[in-house]
Amino acid sequence: MKLLRLKAEQLRQFRAPVEIKDLEPGINLFTGPNESGKSTLVRAIRAAFFERHKSSSVEDLQPWGDSAAVPTVELDFEWEEQSWKLVKSFLKKKRCDLTVDGAPYSGDDAEEKLSSLLGYEFAAKGASKQQHWGIPGLLWVEQGAGQEIQAPVEHAGQHLKAALGGNLGEVTSSTGDELINQVTAERAKLLTTTGKPTGNYAKAIADVEALQDQFDALQDRIQQYRQQVDRLGQLREEQSQAETERLWETYRQQAKEAEARLNEVESWQREQDRDQQAFKGCQTSIQTTLELLSGFHSQQQDLARREDEKKAAEQQQADLEARKPASEAALEEAKQAHEAARKALKLAQQHQQRKELVRELEGIDAELVNDKSKLARAKALHASLLENRQKQQSQQIDPQTILRLKEVVSALDRLAIQQDAVATRLQFDLTDDHSVTLDGQSLAGQSEHLLIEPGEVAIKGVGSLRVLPG
Repeated sequence: MKLLRLKAEQLRQFRAPVEIKDLEPGINLFTGPNESGKSTLVRAIRAAFFERHKSSSVEDLQPWGDSAAVPTVELDFEWEEQSWKLVKSFLKKKRCDLTVDGAPYSGDDAEEKLSSLLGYEFAAKGASKQQHWGIPGLLWVEQGAGQEIQAPVEHAGQHLKAALGGNLGEVTSSTGDELINQVTAERAKLLTTTGKPTGNYAKAIADVEALQDQFDALQDRIQQYRQQVDRLGQLREEQSQAETERLWETYRQQAKEAEARLNEVESWQREQDRDQQAFKGCQTSIQTTLELLSGFHSQQQDLARREDEKKAAEQQQADLEARKPASEAALEEAKQAHEAARKALKLAQQHQQRKELVRELEGIDAELVNDKSKLARAKALHASLLENRQKQQSQQIDPQTILRLKEVVSALDRLAIQQDAVATRLQFDLTDDHSVTLDGQSLAGQSEHLLIEPGEVAIKGVGSLRVLPG
């Protein structure tokens, strides 16, 4: 049999007629996304051949929400150099018409003609099942059921025995030796004389073993994925608890206080740059700053010490006045380098945000307060380090100090990523005639917004939604 044309109308999602014609001999491949109708077309072919047009058990063919629809299937096919055309309608207007080289059949006569052609029988009552499909049941394979071959073989057994018995009787009476030789030759392609696999058979066995190894590896990856999903659920619970406590408001206030202290420290630093003694004080300041990472309260003591150093530097100002132009030039260069480093740091923090979110979320509560003070102090130290880099050629910097400073920069990167982790992405996909308002701004169509502070979404005629980041 060669199927030439298929047409379905008012059948499942195909309310309007859909027609596929000029089908080629051999395999015809249908591709498309999920729910596009591929399985529906296959169901239409099976219904046309196997289901009685009078059956009331084919409600699955009815379009969703349309009880008045008349599912209809048309098939054009060739068989033994004859042209066949089948038109079958179900449910509301039950009808079956079959034309064979111009000879018309209708109703039960048409269905009996089909069953005698394909070697199957129609169900006396209810939907067609495997026991009615006969020989076509061996060839009809639905998605996910390729391994279930035993039942179709049993249902088609009697017909197969009769057909094969007659054919084999003719073969053995005429060319029995030739058939035995052919079978022996085919067996030799798959097995050696000692019965060991060879050729394609051996390759198939090796492929099965390789696929089994791949399957075991995939199982291990699935187990790892499940563990990661469990871990993500735990992190989300911790994040929800952090959101309830609203710790970020405290962190934001501390950041403002640290920024104010940073401005005050920078004013002192500009005065110390004119003094050679300030360079030695800067090294002491770096060491002191690293110690301050263990507790924010020691910052006040550091400020008092720097005040004393400022007074000592002012006493030596007269002797170092001649070095003022060179120091000011170094200060300007350090400012430019600091600004470039700050921008690069910001870009790096944004780039790492997505990669480090899950890994760093666990320690966000414990590290956020500490890292805020690190950020403020590290900026001041970075500027101081660049300003005095040209002055330290004659002095040796402790490698351990440089290593600890790098650790501070790394901690700052993690801090920025963790700070952005509490933000919430809010996506909108609205129809053309609807809009909402986000914090007083009207939104329509498709858009995405990143909330780091609480926001309010107003929906006209409905009310408003309060969105808390996190």
